[in-house]
Amino acid sequence: MTRTLPATLPTMFSTIKWLQILFLGAALAIGVQQARAQMTGEFAGDLAIVSSALATTIAATGKDDAQASRVAMEELYRQWRILRAKNFEAQASNPLFLPEMEKVGDRLFAASKLVDQGAWAQARNELQMAEKMLQSLRLKQPDVVKPIASNSSYSPAISSN
Repeated sequence: MTRTLPATLPTMFSTIKWLQILFLGAALAIGVQQARAQMTGEFAGDLAIVSSALATTIAATGKDDAQASRVAMEELYRQWRILRAKNFEAQASNPLFLPEMEKVGDRLFAASKLVDQGAWAQARNELQMAEKMLQSLRLKQPDVVKPIASNSSYSPAISSN
């Protein structure tokens, strides 16, 4: 007497296999996000991305364009949340970092409310203050690589053999 497998059994096994792959992929994605949040070496790049989004938002509020200002503000807030998630815990040992970044966050929040109200000039002022705070914080950070241009006395020797 031979037994035969039900017709639904192979599809059930493939469904289970796909669910396992999906589960492992989700677990991997979560693990990557947690590891990425602990990386401090990306602070300079993340700060540059936020600064770029900040400059775009300042320009949009300067045009008094409601739609462009709101879209730019949403993108700025998205980048700000990424910067916070990745760097706040990693930079917690720096006594200058958290208070300064909280002040920047407060300015961005105030600017967001002003953009929603259509107060472009006031929003632009808040955004410019946040930009100045980020620039001063960037200069205080030991992890952030400063531009090479400040060392203009360097000139490589050229050998003429």
